[in-house]
Amino acid sequence: MTTASPRAAHAALCAGTIALSAGGAFAADTLFTLQTGSSMQVQMSTATPLAGTFIGDHDATANPTGTKTLPGLFGGSTNTPIAYNATVAVVVGVDTPTVGTFHVIDGATGPEVSGLSISNGTPGPGGADVTLTINYASFHTVNPTGLFPGGIDIPLPLGTVDVQSISMIQTSTVPALIAPDGSGGLSFTAAVPVEVTVVASSAGAPVDIAPFPAALAIYGSWTDAAAGPVIEASGSQADTSVVPANGATFTDQPMDIPTVLPAGGTAHLLMSGAIADTNVDSTVGATLIALGEGTDVPGDTDGDGDVDGGDLAYLLGAWGLNDPAADFDGSGTVDAADLAALLGNWN
Repeated sequence: MTTASPRAAHAALCAGTIALSAGGAFAADTLFTLQTGSSMQVQMSTATPLAGTFIGDHDATANPTGTKTLPGLFGGSTNTPIAYNATVAVVVGVDTPTVGTFHVIDGATGPEVSGLSISNGTPGPGGADVTLTINYASFHTVNPTGLFPGGIDIPLPLGTVDVQSISMIQTSTVPALIAPDGSGGLSFTAAVPVEVTVVASSAGAPVDIAPFPAALAIYGSWTDAAAGPVIEASGSQADTSVVPANGATFTDQPMDIPTVLPAGGTAHLLMSGAIADTNVDSTVGATLIALGEGTDVPGDTDGDGDVDGGDLAYLLGAWGLNDPAADFDGSGTVDAADLAALLGNWN
């Protein structure tokens, strides 16, 4: 299979078809593999509102020495739920070497980018800080004794989350612009929609960070090299999105908070509530250094990057035979299924 000629790619962009040149043909499907020097950057902050009640973990039978929550700053003796509103914020910052692949294919009107799939090239690419900001009605506690004046936002650091992996997966095929750059070379431009997935944990337990959409707008160069075409491109895009909560709730989740007055104690609470939609602010970027090689296309019997009359003639001449060059599905016989594959990729 001949590797892609960028000038033929540019001709395809202009003419809406794959054009032959003295140097060969733009492959119908060129697989690009990321090389050393490729990297990925993700800056992300999420804010998830919560609302509900919390109550001390006191239980007359199971935990008689547990914390009691009492409404107001004085009086009362019965463990009582306290209303609250809160926001859980997660801040992620990752800049990591990247591995992965993508395809540049011959689309209906010119080159297209498809199948981008990239991920961190080293384990544990970064960390995330988690903070709970809570606002509650005034209350006091027994075991420990403490006063908690309400009506103000109180940030409570929940620790650092370890990011195990981060990936970007393309969600739809998009056009690519391969054009003269004005200095004798070729430029490469594409705006690739991706879904970003972050896998993280805290103290060994998984942390739920919902995948979020982003647009990876990249610009760079396309160069012919002895080993195949090389794309060097980079870019970043800021975005805001919302991840629906779909009515999620939680019940009696343990939550320890430090006492306010006097300081130094720890109140043991059980939180219940409803989770609202998560707001995600993100900036996604990448630097891609990728080497391309042509991939076999069912129907391309002669490996010239095109599926045309010559390939059809060859298939018909091998009809009923065990000819691997025309037996695209590997059934052992050149038959109607192979003809359908050829016609499906006809240029």
